Amino acid sequence: MGVSRRKDTGKWGYRHYYHGKNYRKHDWDRREEAVNAFNGLLDKLRRKIPVTDSNIYLVEAVNEFMKYSKRVGKSENRLLHLYLNFEKVLITFLGDSKRLRDITHLNIESFIDDQMKRPIKKAQIKMGINGGAGNLTPISSKISLRLSSSSSRDSPCVI
Repeated sequence: MGVSRRKDTGKWGYRHYYHGKNYRKHDWDRREEAVNAFNGLLDKLRRKIPVTDSNIYLVEAVNEFMKYSKRVGKSENRLLHLYLNFEKVLITFLGDSKRLRDITHLNIESFIDDQMKRPIKKAQIKMGINGGAGNLTPISSKISLRLSSSSSRDSPCVI
């Protein structure tokens, strides 16, 4: 259990590491209060665990992410750039028939190596892998017009 008493202040509290982040707080006079707060923190962290079905296809995951991005209020420009990056870069490289569980560390390293051949910085590639895919692919007005005027898309990724 992560509940302890600090010697310098005499206060009870907790320290807990979760996904690389240190959660700590020592504000309570009694141990029971600290235990209750610690259990509350653990419940909160358990509810935040992303439930990802690794059996779904990459395209389905991309579509769900696009729906989520639209639902949380991302701008149309941001959605367009996400769509273009997923369609032209990630799905093209990994394939639309690949399941999430089949994407390995080697696939990601190969993707980075492939992208390093383009005239972009490594930081842009990593930002694209970590979810900030807005800077990976330059967008031309011709592509913008095709996407905005098209009523149905032939690609597997749909906004």
